[in-house]
Parts: sequence; C-alpha cells; structure tokens
Amino acid sequence: MGRRTIDDVLSAAQARLRRLEPRAAYAAMAEGWTLVDLRSAEARRAEGIVPRSIHVPLSVLEWRVDRTSAHRDPRLLGREGRLILLCDGGYASTLAAVRLHELGLTETTDVVGGFAAWRDAGLPVELPVERVAAVILAAGEARRYGARKLLAPLDGRPLLQHVVDAANGSSASEVIVVLGHGRGELVSWIRLGRARAVVNEDHALGQSTSLHAGVRAAADADAVVVLLGDQPLVTSALVDALVARQRETGAAAVMSSRDGRRSPPTLLRRDLFPAVGALEGDVGARAILDARSDVAVLEVGDALGRLDDVDVAADLARIAAR
Repeated sequence: MGRRTIDDVLSAAQARLRRLEPRAAYAAMAEGWTLVDLRSAEARRAEGIVPRSIHVPLSVLEWRVDRTSAHRDPRLLGREGRLILLCDGGYASTLAAVRLHELGLTETTDVVGGFAAWRDAGLPVELPVERVAAVILAAGEARRYGARKLLAPLDGRPLLQHVVDAANGSSASEVIVVLGHGRGELVSWIRLGRARAVVNEDHALGQSTSLHAGVRAAADADAVVVLLGDQPLVTSALVDALVARQRETGAAAVMSSRDGRRSPPTLLRRDLFPAVGALEGDVGARAILDARSDVAVLEVGDALGRLDDVDVAADLARIAAR
C-alpha cells in the first residue's frame, strides 16, 4: 500500500460523516444542535460571526469538548452529543469532526463548504461591534438612600468616581455620564477625565429617560455598555470582557451575571437602540431583553469585579466592609 495523501485522508473522513449543507445546519441549530466555529478570532472579526455559535480554537477543540478534561468549555457541557463544526472552507472541520468521533462523540458533523458556503447561502451573519461607548446612568434622585448618594465616599473616592474611573480605563471609544438630579454638585466633585456629561432633563420620569439620553449621545457607536453610577465595584476589565463576549458571540446584548443574578453592566448593540427609545417609566434595558433569544451572558468572577449596587446606606456599609 502506497503512502496516503491528504486528499485520501480527507475523502475517508468525509465518508464517515453525515455532513450538512449550510441550510440544513441552520435548521439543525433550531432543533438544538450547537454550531462550533473553529475559525480564528481575526477571521471572525473580519468576516462575521454566526449568531448563537460558540467559538473554540481548532488547536484545543478536543480538550474543550472532552468532559474528562480539566480544560473543558463549560458552554459545551451537555451539548457534546450534537455538535456541528464550522471552519473557513469545510476541510479542517471534517478532520476535526472525525477526531471527535474517536472520543466517542459519533454524532459530530460539519458544514459542507464551511463559512464561505454559509455566507453565500445568505444565512445569518453578524459583524462584531467596533465602536463601543460606555454610558453611565447617574441622573436619579436616590430617594431610598437620601441626598448625595453618588458622592458618598468609598475608599477615598465618591461612589460615582469609581464607575467613571472604571469606564475611562476601559477600551470604550467614548464615555458618557448621564446626569440629572443634583448635576451641579456632581460635576463639581467628580473628575470626568475623558468622559463627557450629558443632561437628562426628564430624569424624574424614570430610568428609561436616562437610557434614552445616553443612547442619543452615543448615536455614532456600534453598541453601548450601560453602567449604573451606584455600582462602585465594576472594573475596566469587566467593560472590556462584555465587549469581548459580544465580539465572540455576535449577540445583540450581553448581560452580566454573578451567582445566578443578572444585572448591569449590560452591552446593547445598535439595532436595539430603537427598542430602548420606546421604553417608558422607571425601567431598564432588561424590559426588552428577557424575551429575546440572542442575549449572551457573562459570568462575573472576582477578577472582573462585583455587581453590588448601593440602594440604601446599609449597602454601602456592607461593600465598605468587604
């Protein structure tokens, strides 16, 4: 027997799989199959992202999928039996699928023609966001806390200063602080740095009006990361991690979560801005996100900060004693 060529190996691999044309793969995703995108991060940013896909570098695929591996990807737990692999042209994914068969994942398959065929079929592709503005909501009256909540000291800085500093230290293209109640005093005490302040004259009508003001001010951005002025333990790394998760997933929104509780900061892609503009009263973006299936979640560990907010004086005392 002569030496086998790569074409021989590829043909044998293709014969072992029940490969899917792009439209069939798209339909399978609606039935619960998971699309694993093996393309490089550079290719995904340049060419686009398949919504609801999970990015796993080809070089570590087996370690991310194997349940016994210390390096398994928690996003794939429980999904290993129904994987569809996607690469640039549909070759590397075939060989990778056969390797997963050898791990016992014998239903794994791939997309014929890869991403190029997916795109040519007119199937959904999202470009990752580039320009992302950080919008800090700091216009409320803080009735439950009392006056001057955002100026209450924590570790030698006002609460709001912690959030402004975190946003300024992030990769956000611009930082917008939405002010309303007590804005004169806030401006005199807070060092804005590269941030700029905008005024919400309608702040008494609820948080939705501050969202409106922030989104209007960020009209040129591809997305906004919305932060609350009373979350002093957020970090620059958290803002950047939200952006990175959107660029990885193509999600319309990315919500922060800690210990099963979702809360701001939240990334909102530009196509959600009209829905934000339609909100009324004292509600936040969650009012439009709960019913959507294209929302990603970022689990926030200690390295990214904490999501505690300050509603009453006891909250601040608890945070100060951490």
